[in-house]
Amino acid sequence: MIKRTIFIALTALTILSCNNSETPKMASQSQSKTQIDTLLEELNSRFTLNGKPINPRVIHDLTGGDFDMSDGPIITALDLKKAIESNRYFCDSCLGKYDIYFGTDKDGNNLGHFSYKYLGKTSNNIHVVETSGDGGGSGSWSFILFLSVQKRNTYLMGEKQEQLILNLEGNADGPSGSGLYGTNSKIAIKQNTVTIEYETNEPDENGKEKITKISKQFEF
Repeated sequence: MIKRTIFIALTALTILSCNNSETPKMASQSQSKTQIDTLLEELNSRFTLNGKPINPRVIHDLTGGDFDMSDGPIITALDLKKAIESNRYFCDSCLGKYDIYFGTDKDGNNLGHFSYKYLGKTSNNIHVVETSGDGGGSGSWSFILFLSVQKRNTYLMGEKQEQLILNLEGNADGPSGSGLYGTNSKIAIKQNTVTIEYETNEPDENGKEKITKISKQFEF
């Protein structure tokens, strides 16, 4: 009887010891989540940063700035967290949630306007953004940007730090603006594919107007 009691007591102590040994491990796992991890989750779920839309100046830089994308943009990635904290992207007087007004030059000429619209994301977290803008004149431009966000470890001034990187994965002509996709354009996102459908109205070989339906697909 005494031996049986001692065996039961030792078994209970062993179970209690195993349960206690798991508690610090679980606490350690929750503590390993960094601020960058939290921001990354927010961006991939809502495409916002600290509850606010991404600064349109940042998106503007990824279009090439002057809307000339034929040779490809110069900036294809940037540290998103550092960008919104920097003077480069600060402009309270000209900044809206999704748009920016560039003001006028010294002669009073309009320097243009830029805005973007978030369309959604693919199942593998490629974010689709429609942009539009002008340089102050009568013409306007539009581009579709395909963006991704990632956490990256790097060394800054000799210290190891985490970065929140916004990457330009690709771009395409947008559905609005002059001389681009024409009329009745639609953009659809399904799984890992983005489809842009539109119509063109151009004269055929006999000079008669001909409506052509075109569909472009982008797989990621």
